[in-house]
Amino acid sequence: MNAPRIAAAPADSLLVEQLDALGAWRQGLDRYVADLGKVLVDYDLHDEVVERQLSALRERLSSDRLCVAFVAEFSRGKSELINAIFFADTGRRVLPATPGRTTMCPVELGYDANLPPELALLPIDTRLEGASLADMRERPQAWTRIRLDPSSPKQLSESLAEVTRTKAVTVDTAKALGFWSDETPADNPPMMGEGLVEVPAWRHATINYPHPLLQAGLTILDTPGLNALGAEPELTLSVIPNAHAVMYLLATDTGVTR
Repeated sequence: MNAPRIAAAPADSLLVEQLDALGAWRQGLDRYVADLGKVLVDYDLHDEVVERQLSALRERLSSDRLCVAFVAEFSRGKSELINAIFFADTGRRVLPATPGRTTMCPVELGYDANLPPELALLPIDTRLEGASLADMRERPQAWTRIRLDPSSPKQLSESLAEVTRTKAVTVDTAKALGFWSDETPADNPPMMGEGLVEVPAWRHATINYPHPLLQAGLTILDTPGLNALGAEPELTLSVIPNAHAVMYLLATDTGVTR
């Protein structure tokens, strides 16, 4: 549980100090929990139930993250802002953020030292199974994984372009996936030839990337437009409400939309 010390510019010093303090608090609390386990053993108060509780607490301390959710309509600059914060040192856009080539599914950016740098993608068809995102996280075989090379900006950019991929489905399938509504046609995705509808190929994506802020416990959730909140109720009812902060991005030409 050794949290890395973050080197940052003065403008970032407050966030850096707070993340460092949070990491130090977690390390200290973890030591206290470990010491408590030893005391319980010494006084013969330790059993399987206690061991599970202490293990669960230490696991929670090691995996807990400070989550910031970025919420906005389609093409409002969320991915561009994330590029500026986390990928500026690569010298190029890493997350897709140009007209006609933008994020099509919710993207979670964080770091887990137990996993290699990678992009994990959950197919959109899993939404038809009725399983929640939390359930799907416990099924690693359901995700498509692409290894990332943090030392190669070109490979990073090419690999992360996968979050822009779409697929063609029937209108009935689009309805079942939550992307089509006869009552609000203005929000429906574009029709393609032969009566097919263009929808995102992926339901959710996670990026495991060793940036110092992410290593210190920060997690970013980038939500696209395309009715992502309505199509994935868990984002609205659980994931975003449980975030520690929500950043809303608006466009000056449109203001606040529905």
